[in-house]
Amino acid sequence: MNPRRRSPRSAQSAHAHAFTDAPDLRRRGLWLVLAFLGMATAVFGRLAADARRALTLDDCAAAVVWRAMLGKNEKVGWCFPLPPGCTESGTRIAPLANTDRGSNADRGFA
Repeated sequence: MNPRRRSPRSAQSAHAHAFTDAPDLRRRGLWLVLAFLGMATAVFGRLAADARRALTLDDCAAAVVWRAMLGKNEKVGWCFPLPPGCTESGTRIAPLANTDRGSNADRGFA
């Protein structure tokens, strides 16, 4: 008999030996799933808290919070646009007086 060739019985025992650690692997896999669920719970909890906080802010500040939550991509940049009249920091741009129309003094019709 060739010493390198295994008998069917030794192949079966090697195959059975490979699955003796299966419960440990299942336990480890379950641990990984629970760890990922814990991380996902933390991330979505933080996002929910940020969204709740954004509801209490004015439009510009809330848009900055939503921008931070949604992020940006390579194609279009930020995924959430700022409303008109808002700065990147979340403050509203004050409207400027139009000085080209003359003074603001009262004038009569004529």
